[in-house]
Amino acid sequence: LRTSLFIILPAAVGMIVLREPIIRLLFEFSGRFTSYDTFICGQALFWYCLGLPGYSATFSLIRVFYALQDTKTPIIVSVIAIVLNAVLSFILVQPLQHIGLALAYSISGWSQCALLAWALRRRLGDLHGRHIAASLSRTLIGAVAMGAVVWGVSRLCAATLGVSDKMSQLLQVGGSIAVGVLVFAALAWLMKMEEIHIVLDIFGRRLRRRRLKQKTAAAGETAEEIKAEEPSANAGETVEEQAEETVEQPTEQTEAPAEPHSPEENE
Repeated sequence: LRTSLFIILPAAVGMIVLREPIIRLLFEFSGRFTSYDTFICGQALFWYCLGLPGYSATFSLIRVFYALQDTKTPIIVSVIAIVLNAVLSFILVQPLQHIGLALAYSISGWSQCALLAWALRRRLGDLHGRHIAASLSRTLIGAVAMGAVVWGVSRLCAATLGVSDKMSQLLQVGGSIAVGVLVFAALAWLMKMEEIHIVLDIFGRRLRRRRLKQKTAAAGETAEEIKAEEPSANAGETVEEQAEETVEQPTEQTEAPAEPHSPEENE
């Protein structure tokens, strides 16, 4: 749970800060999708991003229930969240329009997370809430600081490079994301967060596993090539051995039997 929040919380903050540059990069290709459309989509994305940490925590809690061989509780809570989302969407869509739909989605996600945590605490007791809260607070501090830096880098790129062409937009988004990742990783390292080591270990294991698969595939291809070459080599050796045996075998001269002489020839 702490690791998932460590990843998704700064990602949500980054998407909130870069919501308009990302939408502009992905959708503003022709005059049909204007800057006003980018602004409208950015409003909805803002409220959707607020619910991302809740849904991330929900997925982690559901895995705990599955590990406990309990599939009934997550299903019941999911049905409650779906009904709540539908009711809130119906209520909020009139006054807030598209923002109301995004807000209803985020509220239902956090409600589902809260219900699952409550049910799990009733079943297991202490869930180390203080430890989770301490980790979440440090993650939030790092994410907010990262968001401020990303906002500054994005504005700087827009002022120096402009946003009129796709290359400048790509540099704005890509550069801001790269700086944000480095800043958050540095802050997590300075705050001595355990999650940074867990994340690095996960990526390291995946990288080693990928390299191992590549080496195994290369070894398999080499073995197949060797097997493909062996029959032709054996066939060549067999032909040579047969030729040597043929030379070594003595040539047997078969003479035709003498024809009997007739009585007239004897006389």
